[in-house]
Amino acid sequence: MTAQDDVNAAVAALSAFVADIATAVANIKAELAGVEVDTSALDTLVAGLPAVQASVDALESAPPVVTSSTTTSTLTAKQEAEKAVREGRVDPVTGMAPGLI
Repeated sequence: MTAQDDVNAAVAALSAFVADIATAVANIKAELAGVEVDTSALDTLVAGLPAVQASVDALESAPPVVTSSTTTSTLTAKQEAEKAVREGRVDPVTGMAPGLI
C-alpha cells in the first residue's frame, strides 16, 4: 500500500465517520422533538461538523508530496493521525478537534 493509498483510505474512513455523526445527530434531534431538554452542546457539535468535513475534503485535494532523493521518511495517514492525537490536536475518542463537543 502506498502513502497515497493510506491517505485515500483515511479520507474515506473520515468521510464515513462524519456522515455517521451527521445522521446520528439528526436522529437524536428527531427523538428529542417536543421533549424539554438542553441541546446546546449538541448544537455546538453540529456547528463544528462543516470544519471537520472541510478538513477531510482538503485531504482529498492535497497536492502530491514532493520528495527529494535525500528524503527517506514520510508519515502514513495512520501515523499522522496518531501524531495529531499525541499533540492534542485531535480528541482520541471523537476524532475531532478538542472543544467541539
